[in-house]
Amino acid sequence: YLLLVSAYYMWWGGWSAPARFAVPVLLMLGLPAAVFWSRQRTAGKAMALAALGVTVLVTASLATADSGRLFFNDRDGFAPPEIAFFLQLFYLPLLLALSPWIGGLRAALRTDKLWLHVLRALCGVVIFFMMINGFKQLGLALSYTLIFVGPFFAALLSIVFLGERVGIYRWLSMAGGFIGILVVLRPGIEQLHPAALGILFAALLFAVSTIIARKIGEEEPLLAFSLFGSVISMQAYGVITFWDGEAMIPKGGQWGLFALIAVFHVAA
Repeated sequence: YLLLVSAYYMWWGGWSAPARFAVPVLLMLGLPAAVFWSRQRTAGKAMALAALGVTVLVTASLATADSGRLFFNDRDGFAPPEIAFFLQLFYLPLLLALSPWIGGLRAALRTDKLWLHVLRALCGVVIFFMMINGFKQLGLALSYTLIFVGPFFAALLSIVFLGERVGIYRWLSMAGGFIGILVVLRPGIEQLHPAALGILFAALLFAVSTIIARKIGEEEPLLAFSLFGSVISMQAYGVITFWDGEAMIPKGGQWGLFALIAVFHVAA
């Protein structure tokens, strides 16, 4: 499959296929990997995790090389809101088709926590735009470094809003994380880029979204967590896409690509 994909010259990536073209490989390897994992003992699982860690480091090094141009590129001239809108256009029907197996549509619509779902969806929309702006202004490496402060924000917010107790080791890990962010940003030494503040704001909203999901609770149907987010985000991206009348509409096979991406999005 990879040889077939890389056999075609692509103007946005030359002869090297972007990483998103390797997504179908995950489906091919997922089942054998699950069988392998289930048959391993503790030592085998430890070796597998070590190999996975090395793979992640190598992949991250390749993916963030040259400002992440290995896989982050604007394809066919679509703006990010347009891509997000047309993705949701296929994602929502697929979600509704699968609704009987993920909680049911009626149960999702009977929720008494609609305002929390809407708030969580709006957080996701803002996170999307903050991250896209960060990717363009700062590059993938720095953007992802900053967004990883989100779990630390989530831990702090869980103390305030959920009443959770945080042990000494979690406090130490949070302190280490914030020190790492200061090392990356170097405030006072270099001028703080506004896009970096946007990424930090996105990390805070990521933490807020996590706390909202905890507030909603596990009793809520699984469908509700995706359904309301999809509806709200599709409306937001649709307004941004079509408000000036200059939206780029997919043509021919591009519709199929958006549908394929939506299928993988549902599977994820």
